[in-house]
Parts: sequence; C-alpha cells; structure tokens
Amino acid sequence: MALAALACGGTVAAQDAPKTSERGAETAATSRQLARAQAEYEEAVKLSNAGRWREAIVKLRDVIVVTDTPEVRFQLARALVATGDYDAADELVDWVVQDPRSPDRLTEASDALRAQMDATGGKVVVSLSGAPRGAYILLDGHELAPDRLREPVRVRAGAHAVVVMRGGAELARKEASVAVGQTVPIELTIAPLPADVARASRAGAGEEEEPAERPPLRKDWRLWAGVGASVAAIALTVVLVKTVGPSQEKPAGGNIPPGTLVW
Repeated sequence: MALAALACGGTVAAQDAPKTSERGAETAATSRQLARAQAEYEEAVKLSNAGRWREAIVKLRDVIVVTDTPEVRFQLARALVATGDYDAADELVDWVVQDPRSPDRLTEASDALRAQMDATGGKVVVSLSGAPRGAYILLDGHELAPDRLREPVRVRAGAHAVVVMRGGAELARKEASVAVGQTVPIELTIAPLPADVARASRAGAGEEEEPAERPPLRKDWRLWAGVGASVAAIALTVVLVKTVGPSQEKPAGGNIPPGTLVW
C-alpha cells in the first residue's frame, strides 16, 4: 500500500536545497535552479506514472544535483527498479531508510520496494583475476565498482552479462542466468597482456620505468611556437626601426510528487 500511495509522488523536503546568497544576483540564480528542479521533479513523476522510466531517470538525476532529498532518491530508486537496475536502486533504498529525515510513509514505501526486488530478483557475485591495469567491469552495461567484486550484487531474475573492458576493447565476457532468490557466482580470468608481463618483470628486477620519449625537435610545437614568436618580434622591431628613423616623426597613437515541492 505504501508503495502504491507514493506512485503518484509526494512532498520533497528542502533540507539539502542549495543555500541562497545574500547578494541579489546569486539569490535570483538559485531561485531559478530551484524552480527548474521543481518542474523537472513533477515531470519525472508523470513520466514514471506513464511508464517512461528512462526519461524519468534522467530528470531525477538532474534534480538530485540541485536538491538531494529522500523523496527524490526514492522516486529514482523506483524508476531504476522498473528498468532492472536493482543494484543502484538498492543503494538508494538503503540511503532513504537510514536517513533520519525520511518520514514513516517513505520508509515503508522503501521497504516495500526492497521486498519487490526480493520477490523478482536474485544476486550475482563477480570475481576477477589477472586483470591488467586500466581494466574495468560492466554488469549489464553498468560499470561495477572494484569494491563490489566478490560481494553479492542485486540483479533482476533472468540473463545477465559481465564484460571486462580496457580502452574500449573487450577482454573477457561471461553470461549467467539468475533465478528468483538465487545467488550465482561469476568468475572471470584474464591472461596478462605481454606489455604488462614485461613491465612486471622489469619491476621485479629493480629496473626503473623508461621515461616517456620526448618528441623530435621538429615536432615539439612548444619550442617552435616560442621560436616563431621570437622571430616575429625581431622582424617587427626591424620594421619599426627602419620606418621610424631619427629624422621622421613617430606616428600618432590611436584612440518533486505531482503535488508541491517544499524547498
């Protein structure tokens, strides 16, 4: 019931709203930001109620930049659950439940949203070994933070893909199917790249990294920019000396729920 009641929005508190300056110009700018956030929040709730979840997510993330409140976070979590991003939604729900500013109705709605994720999802535990420097992990297209490795991560029941990337290149991929209430381990192992092996070997032998190669003299734009400026200055001086001689006169100089947001 709590979740259904908040499906149409609620009242957003303004404890985290930006502080207005005593100077008039800054106060006016802040007021415009708050007015825009109010309008975007109301539009986001309408989009959510119409099932246009991804559009709502974009607007709610913009609103959070201006006023980060429990109500806005809850509405964002609700939209993320609808799009299957249970991991991000779970973090937002935790934040709302633990925030002392959250009213009881919002805490109850957050608990109901978490129960919905329990009833429709499971978890994956991703582990990775042999990853080269600069590699990162994507879980269903969303980057998975390194500190989330080897920890249960909420996902919606169904097929999921874990991809290891580096510099836009795919290094490894593994797919798994998760049933409701199931926790599935996903392990990936990557063979070290030759360059990384050579670097580790040099480090083990106590060799220092080779300094980056300097560009050839003809390619160092900074040097030639300075040389060009010097040549131009010298040429200008010669012209002036020749033009303005001792016997000539010098030239003369020129003249938040569809209701009301409370900020």
